[in-house]
Amino acid sequence: MKRAKICALIGSVFTTLIAVLMMFAFIRFIVNWEVKNLEVTLSIAGHSGIFLLKLFALILVIVMSIMIVNWVAFIRMDRPTGGIWQFYQLIIGSFYILVSLVDLHVMVVTLPLGLCFVLSFILARMDSV
Repeated sequence: MKRAKICALIGSVFTTLIAVLMMFAFIRFIVNWEVKNLEVTLSIAGHSGIFLLKLFALILVIVMSIMIVNWVAFIRMDRPTGGIWQFYQLIIGSFYILVSLVDLHVMVVTLPLGLCFVLSFILARMDSV
């Protein structure tokens, strides 16, 4: 396996891990919603519980979609039309690097992901020359 594909594999595996952990967090959020009457607690704090539930579900769908597209990009990056998918990896890697500037806790997770995808793009371009 080429170096670029290995970097893309590492990034895709970590993205999958994040998506699975987020799915478990969403399930836990729903279970706590019923058990601990989270709606009342959030309404006392001035937040709409249904809005937070919908927002969490939307973010989960976005993360799952990114995970699926990352795996498609990993699979198709060696094909003749792989340049498009390599460019996608550059874009998603740049996005992860920008997101890592938000907070220190976020940086620990997203900076290595971003570097993996950007490095995958660079190594793929170096191998094709």
